[in-house]
Parts: sequence; C-alpha cells; structure tokens
Amino acid sequence: MKEVMLLLEIEAGLILKSMHTSDAESVLDCIRQNTEHLQTWIPWIQPQSHLLQIEDFIHQQLQALEHQEGLMLGLFKDEVLIGMAGLQDWDHAIGRAELGFWISKAQLGKGIMTKAVRRLLQFGFKDMQLQRITATFPISNLKAHKLLEKAGFKVEGVLRNHMLHHGLKSNMVVMGFLTEEWID
Repeated sequence: MKEVMLLLEIEAGLILKSMHTSDAESVLDCIRQNTEHLQTWIPWIQPQSHLLQIEDFIHQQLQALEHQEGLMLGLFKDEVLIGMAGLQDWDHAIGRAELGFWISKAQLGKGIMTKAVRRLLQFGFKDMQLQRITATFPISNLKAHKLLEKAGFKVEGVLRNHMLHHGLKSNMVVMGFLTEEWID
C-alpha cells in the first residue's frame, strides 16, 4: 500500500491528519484514558484493545482513504492526539458521506470539535465535491446534537428503535447538511 497523507489545518496548533501505524500507541493511550467517557456513545470502544488492533484499524482507514471509500483522521492539538473525526461510507453516485467524531473528555466544551467538523465540511464540499453529509447518533446524545446544530446541520428525522445501545433499543437522530447550505 502506498503512503497516504492528508492534513487539514484548522488553526494554529490544531489539525486533522491521516494517521499511520506510528500513531497507534497515541490512539490506544487516548482511548484508554477516555474509555468510560467514550463508551457512553461508542459502545464498541474497549479498554482492553491491543496495539495490533489499533494498527489494524489505522491500516483499514488508510486503505479506505486510498480507495476513496472514507477517511478517519486524528485530531491533534499541539501535536497530541485528542480525538478523531472523519467522513465514512462515501457514496460517489450521489455524493454522500456520513460524519463521525469523538474527542477526549478533557477537551469537551472548548469548541474544538465544532471547528474540526466545520473544517471537514469544507473539505467534503469543496475538495471531495460531496452534495450531502449526514450524522446519525443516539437521541440522548444532546452534546452531539448541539455541536452539529452549531456547525449548521439540520434534523432530518428520527430512526425509531434503530440500534442497540448498551443492550437497549435506541432511537437515532439523523442530521444532514447539503452543499448548497455551505457558506465558506
């Protein structure tokens, strides 16, 4: 596999960039330090993850980027990994992708992820020529709802009993952003 590199500057000291296996230990450390916080909304996060699992995840993400199927980028503040954000499940026929993101507990409420999401929207609409970006999350995740609303997303609907979340059926909110709504 060829070396794939993508770097999106958000502001001085804050970037989104493609990760490589050399970042695996940082990802693992960030997950382990934030397991309880992350598992609230991302049930598949496991504290017992191993370095090889993280390296495999990074390899899969690099392949997805190389094949233009999606991208998951590390969010770095002053060269320290503080979260991840990306556009997954690209549908080239209709120009659509699904936004996903998480940030460490210590960085919550600082507006960092809102800036990262806006930068991803800019990249998605201008560089990737996407027509539509969606985000789906549990209805009880009020912080995600507020962040996405602040970034310009609009509620498109609720998927009832759509997902098992911690063993319980959960309603999921779908929010969307169209390219014609984007103001640079």
